[in-house]
Amino acid sequence: DIVGEVMLRLQPEDFGSGELRSLYEACCRLFARMTPVDPVTLVAEAGGAYGQTVQEILEVTPTAANWEAYVDALRDGAQLLRLRQAALAVTTAATLDDARKGAERVSALLANRRDIRIVPIQQGIREFYDRQADCKPPDYLKWGIGPLDDVLKISGGRFVIIGGYPSAGKTMLASQLAYNISQSRRVGIFSLETDDWDLYDRLVAQVAHIPYDAIQAHHLSPDDFTTVAAMGNAVDGRPLDIIPGAGLSVADIQAVSLSRHYEVIFIDYIQLLEGRGKDRFETVTNISLDLHRLAVRTGITVIGLAQLSRPEKGKKNPVPTRSSLRESGQLEQDADAIMLLYLDDEDLPDGDRILKVAKQKNGPLGFFRLGFYPKHMCFYSKARHYEMPPESVKGPFK
Repeated sequence: DIVGEVMLRLQPEDFGSGELRSLYEACCRLFARMTPVDPVTLVAEAGGAYGQTVQEILEVTPTAANWEAYVDALRDGAQLLRLRQAALAVTTAATLDDARKGAERVSALLANRRDIRIVPIQQGIREFYDRQADCKPPDYLKWGIGPLDDVLKISGGRFVIIGGYPSAGKTMLASQLAYNISQSRRVGIFSLETDDWDLYDRLVAQVAHIPYDAIQAHHLSPDDFTTVAAMGNAVDGRPLDIIPGAGLSVADIQAVSLSRHYEVIFIDYIQLLEGRGKDRFETVTNISLDLHRLAVRTGITVIGLAQLSRPEKGKKNPVPTRSSLRESGQLEQDADAIMLLYLDDEDLPDGDRILKVAKQKNGPLGFFRLGFYPKHMCFYSKARHYEMPPESVKGPFK
């Protein structure tokens, strides 16, 4: 009666390479043919040589009443064995590349979850009632931009994309959002393009309200130094890291994120990640799939920055759409939410930006107007942008 449920949770390799694995594979074959699975049919399928082993199993485990505990024990033992083997491959590696592959294997094993949750409608309604009855609001990310907090509801294990044309301000917006989110989450920023010192220059300008031109010229006043010292005390213990990551792969990011216990990670930017594929389209497609899996398997919220395809030569940057994401349509498909940042007036690079929520699985779409304050390298909410371009959905934010 329980073979189907067991098969959802166990693979043949969980039994190692001996008789037990052969017997489990025989059980799977019987089940696939819709043949009853009992000691007689099992021995007939596996072969008479396994009769004594089946008899011993029946004596040791006469009942299946506690099968779930047995499955957990077997999976834990199998997982531990695989982790030991992967760790041994790292410690005995002859080259750095071999060690890196072994470390990636360890990271993948730690992140892998095979549990498949089946929820009958009766249980689903009971859980719905319990969630609503405690009157506790969901713990969504706090972006630090009021109207965005009200509209874009993102929880753990989601894949979010922030797209933009070159020099639109994606990195600046990401660092601002990351700092705000780190008030309540462990956050890592993987910067594949910008140096960590450059990001911290911008972050100090944003948070401490020190003129960015003074930071660039190394001409801070005594008051500025006092402010920075106070900022250092204020951020003591704040869980925010910047990781310069040129040449990193998704596996590298997963390994670092798990070891540092990040709850939210920013990747600047997706198209610079190392990936597998015979061309750029296939490479970015695989990167997108891997990032989505990373979010789902680990529960980490992945926020990736992405470049948009350049407009035709001689034309101004049009209002971007989800299909503007460069090099692969898989990004559009995999993301739970997509935000697109672009200049309100291309001739005024220090002017307002429009932040377009172009995709959100569980909420409305629409536009925000963000003011840009170059002195402190930060954005602030001015007003919601009600004008809807012809190609976008109708019904702006209320």
